[in-house]
Amino acid sequence: MTGQISIRQIAKELSLSPSTVSLALNGRPGVSPKRREEVLAYCREVGYDMGRLRRSPGAGGSVAILTEVQSIPDPRAAAPRMHAIQTLIEGAGYDLVVGYVTADDIQQQRIPRMILNQKDLRGILIGSCRHVELVRMLAALDLPIVTTDFETLDLPVHCVGCDNLGGGLIATNYLLEKGHRNIGLISGLPDHPAHVARVLGYEQALKQAGVPVQRDLIIDDLPTAHDTEAAQGAAARILTQRGGDVDAFFCITDELSTGCLKAIKQSGRRVPDDVSLISFDDKPFIAHLDPPLTAVHWPSTEMGRAAIRRLLEVIHPDTEPDVKTPRKILLPARLVERESVAER
Repeated sequence: MTGQISIRQIAKELSLSPSTVSLALNGRPGVSPKRREEVLAYCREVGYDMGRLRRSPGAGGSVAILTEVQSIPDPRAAAPRMHAIQTLIEGAGYDLVVGYVTADDIQQQRIPRMILNQKDLRGILIGSCRHVELVRMLAALDLPIVTTDFETLDLPVHCVGCDNLGGGLIATNYLLEKGHRNIGLISGLPDHPAHVARVLGYEQALKQAGVPVQRDLIIDDLPTAHDTEAAQGAAARILTQRGGDVDAFFCITDELSTGCLKAIKQSGRRVPDDVSLISFDDKPFIAHLDPPLTAVHWPSTEMGRAAIRRLLEVIHPDTEPDVKTPRKILLPARLVERESVAER
């Protein structure tokens, strides 16, 4: 090989990510000494021009994380994700800028001044989002952009998310395997791509099992996906209308599951003896409910790391030459069994 080998080629040869190779070559934290020496030894072996790192325009500047206020998750659950993101951004030699937008900002097409005033902004991570208009507005800045769990097919942005469709299938198939057939569904934000996918997974699992999709067991149009009281009311309506034949619920967020749990208890039924309950997200607090909830785990921290690695790859001219080609990366969902589902 010659000195023209790229970081991406080095990463491929060593079975590493380009961002890991970049961190190792730049002497940044986030890479073990053993891994760093492995990268350096290989670069010496193939004659990689180490001086090109000092000449590269890819280091320095800032990276922004922009979050929609109404979509900000539980700060206790988000803290590990933010720490992982901060470590990778600062380790790659960039300053971290954090900004927030409201629904009114999006409607008025106002981008935070702290973002617009950054003289050397290299890229944007949209940390949490519920409106495609926010993505469209930022895409007009002509900067590398990565969204987390919000896929947009018609915009030049990259997406790192969870396999929400697969997660919906996992949750519903688990209930079906336990013998449940009358499975209620509670969802919100019906235009959010992640939530649409979770509901679609529920419906596909029922159809594949030959179980009818019963519309009177589904409430999927709550205005938000994190309103415990709204979910409690929705579950109560289903329980009242269907009587005692509802044998399980699948709720697409932990907050909705918490409201559903309250409704089941208030109806005089027990979880899981009378009605099983499965959640999606797996925030820490649901392990301390009575009973602890079985859930599909949403890999928040892993998504944050993967999203920043992808953004750094797109920003760095040596690791991602084709920055205009959007890429979708999905992390697998997995089931965490606890005590809220019983055999029927």
